[in-house]
Amino acid sequence: MANPEHLSLLQKGVHHWNDWRVDNADVQPDLSQANLTQIVLEGVDLSRANLDGSILTGANLTQSNLEAASLKEVNLSGAELGEANLCHANLTQANLLGIYLKSANLSGAILRAAQLNRSDLSRADLTGADLRQAFLSGADLSNATLTQANFTVADLNRADFSRATLRETNLQQSNLSYARLIGAKLNQSNLAQSNLNSTRLNRADLSDVDLSNADLTSADLLGAKLHRTNLSHANLTNANLSGAHLQDAQLEGALLKGTNLEGISLEGVNLDVAIAAESDSNTKEIAPADLKSRLEQDEELSDFLS
Repeated sequence: MANPEHLSLLQKGVHHWNDWRVDNADVQPDLSQANLTQIVLEGVDLSRANLDGSILTGANLTQSNLEAASLKEVNLSGAELGEANLCHANLTQANLLGIYLKSANLSGAILRAAQLNRSDLSRADLTGADLRQAFLSGADLSNATLTQANFTVADLNRADFSRATLRETNLQQSNLSYARLIGAKLNQSNLAQSNLNSTRLNRADLSDVDLSNADLTSADLLGAKLHRTNLSHANLTNANLSGAHLQDAQLEGALLKGTNLEGISLEGVNLDVAIAAESDSNTKEIAPADLKSRLEQDEELSDFLS
């Protein structure tokens, strides 16, 4: 339960509270399980505060300082936290549905199993954040920094990662179906066994990415960079690889039924085993030479038609 003295001080206003924090820097505020629905606390200093289980639905915490605060199971649905500092905050199992976190600092934050569906995290910094098993369906993460973040088994269905930076990010076994990663930078990330069904990866940088055993059915990889990408045993059925760059990519056992391979670059591609592709009736193996012949024929036909 919240400390009554701390709660009373906060209710006197941001200016009074922040002055008290300066004079009592060694005190850890206890506001746990407090009902602060729709409270206006712009620019408030809640760093290191205990807000576990608190109700802050619809609250205005724009440009607030919540660095290293404990916000486990807090309810911040519909709250405004634009440009807030949540660096190293603990938001485990928090309700953040529809929250506004544009340009917020969430580097090193713990958001494990948090509910972030339909949230706005555009331009936010989530470097090194823990989002394992988090729910971000329909979330806006465009232009966000997600370097070395952990999204293992997260639900990212229909999330928007356009132009986001996801270098060395762990997305293993995550659900990215129908997500938008247009122009995203995913260098050296782990997307093994992830669901990328109908995902838009146009012009994304997937160099050195692990996409082994991933489901890329009907994914759009138009003009994507796949240098040294591991696509072994990935399902690329009906995917669009037109104009993609696959230099030194691994495609052993990848499924290419109905895949658009027009204008792709295969320099240095390792096809020692073969590429698995399905015909209309059964599965067969396409040898490297046969695949290259198929691509050359496509190029000749394209030149003739043009």
